[in-house]
This record gives sequence, C-alpha cells and structure tokens, in this order.
Amino acid sequence: MLVDRNCHKSLNYALNMSGAMPVYMMPRRNARGLIGPVPRSEMTPETVRQKLADSPLVNDKKAKPVLAVLTNSTYDGLCYNVRTTTTELSKSVPRIHYDEAWYAANRQRCLGAQTGCAWHGFGDLGGAYCMLDPIKVIVLTPGLNMDGNLESSGIPGPLLSSFLASRGIVVEKTEPYSFPALNTRPTASRSSGRRTANSFT
Repeated sequence: MLVDRNCHKSLNYALNMSGAMPVYMMPRRNARGLIGPVPRSEMTPETVRQKLADSPLVNDKKAKPVLAVLTNSTYDGLCYNVRTTTTELSKSVPRIHYDEAWYAANRQRCLGAQTGCAWHGFGDLGGAYCMLDPIKVIVLTPGLNMDGNLESSGIPGPLLSSFLASRGIVVEKTEPYSFPALNTRPTASRSSGRRTANSFT
C-alpha cells in the first residue's frame, strides 16, 4: 500500500490493524517546517518499484500495491490537482483514496505553487500540481525567516496562541512560528464563549 508519510494517525492505526504493508511517499517540508505535498517524483512507476524493492517490510518484491492514499489537503494547506496525481498513481495502483478531512470534493482550480515560484519553499513542484487550500490559512508569526533562520526578534506561535486562547479563540495546533486558521463560518459555544480559530473570517 502506497501511503503519504504525513497521513492521519487513523490511517496508521488501520495499517496496523489490517496488517497492510506501507510503502511511504515522502512529502516535502519547507524551511519553516510547514508540510507540503508529496512531489510527483515520489509517485512515478519507477520510484514506486524502487520503494518496493528497498522496503524491509515487503517480502514479495514483485508484488504491486493495491491502494494509494494521499492526504488532501496537507495539514498546512496545500491541495493536489487530483487529475494529475490520479493519472500518475494510476500507473502503479488500481485504487486511490484521497483523505480529505478538511477539503472534500475538491475541484482543482489553478492557484498556487507553480513551477519557478520560490515563495512556498517546497522546491520545483511542476506546473498544475497543487494549489493553496482556500479553507486553510497559515498564519506566520515574525521571528523565523523563509530560510528557516531565527531573526533577532519575533513573536513565537505559542505566545500568540496563548493570547488568542485568553480571548476565547482556540487554535487547532501551534508550530514555533505559525498556526493554521480555518476559513469557514465562525463557531461558538454559548455556555463557554469559546470560538475556534476559524473565527478570523
């Protein structure tokens, strides 16, 4: 089974419970630690065959994977062009599952991480490969530059998350210098007055 190495833990549980043998496709991370997409080079038939051959978990080196799983969008908000990834993965597997907890029924629109763009920090991803998830917004706090180096001053993400929590806004997760916010309608609890980070919109 071909699996996005950054898959949700429930998928790891399913792998353990079912006895499936994972062969991982490695996503990219940028210098700020944000999780990017699995590059197309991880999905080619040649790479898949090499991963199977190199895997200590796969006994039958001639076996073909029966399923591929990609997390779409990534936890840090990049969506695949599912036509492109499906075309590539279909050369190696008969079934593909897109784990789309936050972005179900994605219809690819041409916006985002194109060839030659350096702003995202994930390297050359190729044209029409992925886009920014319109539902997620990654808030970058000052203190870490785009090369991953600390600046002389800044505002750590946990500090800002703590401040937001004191105002009743709950952030899903916090990285050292970033946190995600959801671009959806605000939710609130009448009893607690607490809101999720999607209340920014």
